[in-house]
Amino acid sequence: MKETPKLDLLRLKCLTFTEFFLQKKFFNEDALNKVIDAIEQAHKEKKTKILDALNKDYFYQMREAMPATYLLELKKIWLEKVGEEFNDFQILIDKKINKIIKRGIKSLDDYEIVHNEVETIWDDSTQKEKLDILNNLLNDWHKKHP
Repeated sequence: MKETPKLDLLRLKCLTFTEFFLQKKFFNEDALNKVIDAIEQAHKEKKTKILDALNKDYFYQMREAMPATYLLELKKIWLEKVGEEFNDFQILIDKKINKIIKRGIKSLDDYEIVHNEVETIWDDSTQKEKLDILNNLLNDWHKKHP
C-alpha cells in the first residue's frame, strides 16, 4: 500500500517540530524522544489521526506558548527542509503581530517579530500602511529603550 502524501507531510511536520523542540529544550527530552518513536510508529501503521492530533497540539503550543522568534526560526527551517513556504507559520506570526499592533511592543520577542516583519514587507508597496504602523512601533520602542 502506497503512503499518502498527507501522511508523509504530517510525519514531516511532526518530526520537524519535535526536533526543533528538542533543540530548544522546549519540552522534556525523554518525552520528546518517545514522541519521535510514536510519530514513526503512527506513520508506519498509517494512523493519520494520531499525527494530525499531534500536529494540532504543536500548533496550539506554537500559538500560545512559543516565543515569536522561535516561530521565525521554525519557518526558516521548514523552508530549508521542504523548499516551500508553510502558510500556517505566517498565520501564527500575523496573529502575534496583530496583537502587538493593538498593545505595542512589550518585550524583545515582540521587537524581534516586528523587526523581522518590517524586513519582510519592506519592498512590498501594497503593505505600506502596515509598514508605517510597524515602523512607528519600532520607533516607540527605541524611544523607551535607548
